[in-house]
Amino acid sequence: MFLAGKAIDRNYKHAAAKIGFKVDKVSGDDLATFPIEQARSHGCAYLLVLSIGVMLGYGWSIAYHAHVAVPLILQFLQGFLATWFIQSFSALLVDAFPKTPSTATTAGNISRCALSAVAVAVLQPLIDIMGKGWFFTFLGLLSGVGGLAAHTALRRWGMGWRKARSEKKQCDESRLK
Repeated sequence: MFLAGKAIDRNYKHAAAKIGFKVDKVSGDDLATFPIEQARSHGCAYLLVLSIGVMLGYGWSIAYHAHVAVPLILQFLQGFLATWFIQSFSALLVDAFPKTPSTATTAGNISRCALSAVAVAVLQPLIDIMGKGWFFTFLGLLSGVGGLAAHTALRRWGMGWRKARSEKKQCDESRLK
């Protein structure tokens, strides 16, 4: 998606300028001291809150049999936001694992697909029990609380986790030599 890519690039440049980091498009950047988690997740909390609102609106528009255009527009917005999230965090995975980007992307896709399969498996039974409006309210709040917790953890401890993983890898490699 064109807009997400532009925003991701702008966030990266903004984070680099904020700490005086020189961006090197030719040979690439050394991200060991760069807060890439901050750059890639910048603004995602606002998008997540918007996504929660869209999901709530979608569920209640279905429950109250709103005009067909309402849920279609909300589906479009939800797809737009989901694509934005996927692109932002797929870029972060590639940045966090620069030596194995295809493995990182594949692991992210498998995780996303597995969670989607679980969601589809429980979707209809929960809708039958809760009703459409309340199910999407529950789903919106669950994804919102989980998403905001993950976003907060990533921004607070992500760089430390990445550094610890890098140090452990260097230690393991030095023992093998």
